[in-house]
Amino acid sequence: MIQLRPHQIDAADAVEDAYRAGMMRPLVDSCVGSGKSLTMAELARRAWARGERTIICAHRESLVEQNAEACRKLGLQVGINAAKLGERTWRAPVISAMINSVYNSAQQFGPVANIFTDEAHLVPHSESGMYREFLRGFPNARKPGFSGTVFRLQGGSLVEGEGAPFERVVFAYSIIDGIRDGYLVPAYSAPASDKIDVSKLRKTAGEFTGASQDAQMLALMDSHIAQMMVGGADRRAWLIFEATQKAALAMTERLNAWGIPAACVIDKTRDRRAIYDAFNAGRLRALVNVEALTTGFDSQRIDLVCFRRRTMSLGLYIQMCLDAQTEILTERGWLRHNQMTDGDKVAGFDRETGAIEWCDILSRVERPLSGGERMYGIKSPHLDIRVTDQHDMLVRSMSRTTKRWTKEPAAQMAMRAGLSRIPVAGIQGACGTVLTDDELRFVGWYLTDGCINKKTNQLYIAQSDAKPAHCAEIRRVLQSCGLKFGECLIKRTGAQVHYAPSRHFTVSKGTPRGRDHHLRGWSHLEPWLDKSIGSPRFEMLTQRQLLVLLQAMWLGDGRSGSAFDYTLRTFDITFGDNRDAAERMQSLCVRRGFRCNMAVQRQKPSSWNANPKPQYMLHIKSVSTSTVAGFGVADGSISGKKSYKRSRFEEVPHVPGELVWCVETRLGTIVTRRNGKVAIVGNCGRGLRTIGGNLEASIRAGKSDCLFYDFAGVIDQHGPLDFIRPKETKVNLVSCEACDARVPSAAMRCWNCDEQMNKLCPACLVNIPKGTLDCPECGHDMRAGGGEPVQRGAKLLETPSGAALIAAFRPVSEKAGGWIPIRRAWEVDGRAIVADSNGDRWELPDVLAPHAADARWIRGEAGAVAGLLKPNGSSRNTVLQITAEGVVLPVPMPPKI
Repeated sequence: MIQLRPHQIDAADAVEDAYRAGMMRPLVDSCVGSGKSLTMAELARRAWARGERTIICAHRESLVEQNAEACRKLGLQVGINAAKLGERTWRAPVISAMINSVYNSAQQFGPVANIFTDEAHLVPHSESGMYREFLRGFPNARKPGFSGTVFRLQGGSLVEGEGAPFERVVFAYSIIDGIRDGYLVPAYSAPASDKIDVSKLRKTAGEFTGASQDAQMLALMDSHIAQMMVGGADRRAWLIFEATQKAALAMTERLNAWGIPAACVIDKTRDRRAIYDAFNAGRLRALVNVEALTTGFDSQRIDLVCFRRRTMSLGLYIQMCLDAQTEILTERGWLRHNQMTDGDKVAGFDRETGAIEWCDILSRVERPLSGGERMYGIKSPHLDIRVTDQHDMLVRSMSRTTKRWTKEPAAQMAMRAGLSRIPVAGIQGACGTVLTDDELRFVGWYLTDGCINKKTNQLYIAQSDAKPAHCAEIRRVLQSCGLKFGECLIKRTGAQVHYAPSRHFTVSKGTPRGRDHHLRGWSHLEPWLDKSIGSPRFEMLTQRQLLVLLQAMWLGDGRSGSAFDYTLRTFDITFGDNRDAAERMQSLCVRRGFRCNMAVQRQKPSSWNANPKPQYMLHIKSVSTSTVAGFGVADGSISGKKSYKRSRFEEVPHVPGELVWCVETRLGTIVTRRNGKVAIVGNCGRGLRTIGGNLEASIRAGKSDCLFYDFAGVIDQHGPLDFIRPKETKVNLVSCEACDARVPSAAMRCWNCDEQMNKLCPACLVNIPKGTLDCPECGHDMRAGGGEPVQRGAKLLETPSGAALIAAFRPVSEKAGGWIPIRRAWEVDGRAIVADSNGDRWELPDVLAPHAADARWIRGEAGAVAGLLKPNGSSRNTVLQITAEGVVLPVPMPPKI
C-alpha cells in the first residue's frame, strides 16, 4: 500500500459526493502527472469495499498497464483485458480494459457498478464510437470520467451542449496546483530561432496540417538540434513532439547522427516498453513522438520538452486574475491594482492550518481580459466575488470532518453539486494584551460614545438616559477599572428637545487626590484611545479579547436598540464617516477569525444636512466561512413564509478587454474584498512557475526545472509562459449612467449595478430602454433600421457625441435663438450633410464639416448654415458654438423654447 496525495483523496471524495447528489456521470479534470491512475484505483478500492465491481477503460496499452499497476499498489485484485497485451480477464473485482478490445463485449463482464473512463476527452458528444457503445451496455452503472483536457477545439466542453458525455466537472487539479504542491517541477519556455513560418501553413478542421509543417521542419532540423544542444547541454531527458511520422523518423535518425541517443515512438512502434525502460534508465537521452506520448506516458526524468508542431491550443498560457474592483488586504490596508507596490506585504491564508500570514509579493500581473476568457462570481448579502474563469477558488464540502481547503478553478466551482463552504476569515497569531476585559470594554465605549476635551483632558462617555441598562453597564465598567468618574444628566435642547436626556460620565486623566487617591485616571489607557484604530496596540488583541471589545462597541454604536440582553448573532457597528477606522477594524476582524463585511450608507441631502457624508457600518459574525449553493440545491424559505435565494457561484457578464489583476504569494492564496465583502481565494500563479511546494527531492536528483523549447512559434501566438498575450477584442463600450462602469453597447443591463441600459432612437435621438422595439417618442420601428436612407457606399459619420454625452443633454429639443436639433449626419461624395428635426437638409461648408459628427443643434440664415452647437465636454451648463467662419466659442447653454 502507498500513501495517496491529498488531492487524489479530494478527487475521490468529490466523485463520491457527486454520487450522493444523484450524479451518474461526473468528470474529474486532473492534469498530467497528477496521478489520475491512483485516484481511479482509490475509487475502485472504495467500491469493492461496498461489494461493487469496477472497469477502468483506456485507449492505449501503456495506460491499461499503468492503471492496473496503480490498483495493485492499493492492494486490489485486478485483471487486464487487452488483446494486444495477451490478457482477457472478464470477472475480476477490478478490470483494466483496452476499449477497442471490449467495446462490443459488455455483456460478458457480468454485473458491474462502475465504469471509469481514462482520458475522457476521447468520448464524443454523439452516440457513435467505441466508448459510447461500451457505456450503453451498462445502463445502470456509474460512469465517471478522468482527463486533463475537458475543453477541446472541436466538440466543445465535455459537460456542456447537447449530448455532452458528462454532467459536471466535480474536481479540478491543474499543472499550477501540482507545482505549488511540489509534485511537479517549475517550467519555463525560451523562444527559438528559425521558427516555422505560419503564413505558409494550411488548416484542416481547425488545426494546422502535418504535411504543411513538414515542408519547413525538415529543412530546419539541423538548426533546431544545434539550439537544443546549446540550450539543453545540461538536460538529461529530452521529449520532442513532431507533426508527422515522417518528421519524427527523420529527427530520430539525425539526433543519433549527432551523437544523441534517441528513439522514436509512433503508433506502429511495437517495443514501446523497452524504449520507455531505456529512456527512464538513462540509456536514451531523447524520445521523439507524434501524438504517442501525449497521454499515459509517465516519466519523471524529462527536463527538456521541444515543440516542433504548431498548434491552435492556448494550453498552458493562462493566468488567473481578479477584476479591477477587487481589493487585496495588505499591511497598509485594502489596496486596488493602482495602489499596490511590489514592496507591499499581502495577507496569505494557509490552507492546512487556517492561519493568516503577511507574505511578500512574488509577482504581480495586470492585464486586459483575453478574448477567450470568461468571468465568474457571486453577489449575495455576504459575498461579492468576480474572477476570471480559471482563477483558483478555495472550497470544501459541508462535512464537519472535512478540514482541508482544496483549490478549484472558478469555472469548475460553478459546476459543484450540493452546498460548499469558502473561507472568509483566518487566524493570525497575536501575543495578547495585559488589559483586563473591563478595560477593553472601557476602550470600546470610548471608541463609540466617548470624546476627550483637549483643554481640560476630561474624557466623556455619553449615553441616552432612556437606556438604563446601558448606563448601568458603563457605570460598572468604570468602577471595575478603578477609575474616578462623575456623572450628570443633560437635557436636550433645540431640535432634539423631544429626545430623552443624555447621561454624561466624566473621567479625569491624572491620578485623583485626597480621598480618591486609591483610584486612577485614564492616562494609562491613552495608547488605546485612538478613534482611528491606527494604534499598533490593537494588533496585540487575541480573538477572545477582540470579541470583548466588539461587544462593548456594539452596545455603544450597534443596532442593539434598548434590549440589553439581546441574543447576539451578528454585530452591526456604525463608524459614522470614519472610513479609516472601519477599514482597520475590518482587517483586524478578518485576521481574528470573524466574518466581517462593510456597508456604505449614502444619505440624501436634507434641510439640516445639505452635504451628507457616507456612513460606514461593519457587519461582524463569529464564523470564518460562508456557504455557497451548487447544482441540485433549491432556494429556501424562513418558517415556510419568507422565501430567499441562495448564494450561487456562476458565470457573470464581462467586458472583453477589461482590466484584471492579481498578485502571487508563497502560500498561493490572498484575502480579497469587493464592495466591502471579504473572501479568501487563490492567487494568480504565473504560468508554470513554482509558488511554494517542496522540490528538494527533485533538485537532489538533478532536476530543478523543465525547459520548453518552442520551434513551432506557439510562443509567438500565445506569448511566453510568464507573460500572456491576450487575443485582441473589438467591442464598443458605453458608460452606465448609474455607476460609470464600462459596458458593451449591446448589453441590456449593466453588469455591475444591474441598471437598465438605454439606447438612442435612430430617428429622433431620444434615449429609450434597450429592448424597446417601437420608440415611444416618435413611433420609429427599431426592426426597420435607421430612419434616414443612406446612399450605398457612403461613409456614415458617428451619431452626435456618443451615447454618454447625448444622455447628458437629453431630451433634445429646440433652443432659443433659432437652434434646431440635428437628427442625423452623414457624408456623401466628400460632402458633410446634416438633417434637422424639421426634415430640412443642410450641406456644411468645409470649415464646419469636421464638427458634423459632434454637432447637436444647427442654425440657418438666408438658406445657409450660420453655426453649430456641440457639447462642451461633460458640462451641462455650457456648449461650444462654431460660427460659419469656423470660430469655436464656449457659450451658455441656450434655454429650451
